[in-house]
Amino acid sequence: MNEQNDGVSVDVAQGLHAGAIASIAQARRFGTNIAIWRDGKIVEITPDEAEALLKEREAEKEGTC
Repeated sequence: MNEQNDGVSVDVAQGLHAGAIASIAQARRFGTNIAIWRDGKIVEITPDEAEALLKEREAEKEGTC
């Protein structure tokens, strides 16, 4: 992969991360759950569960780099 493609991938990943954080904040603000895809099904999780899942995925990513 060349540097340009890698830079685009990083930008996209950062954008998705920012979107996830914004979605969690909005769900907290409005007192709603967040719908995600898990094990072939759509499930609702709380903002706290979503934040924990996001942190878990970040830790996994950091461990593999």
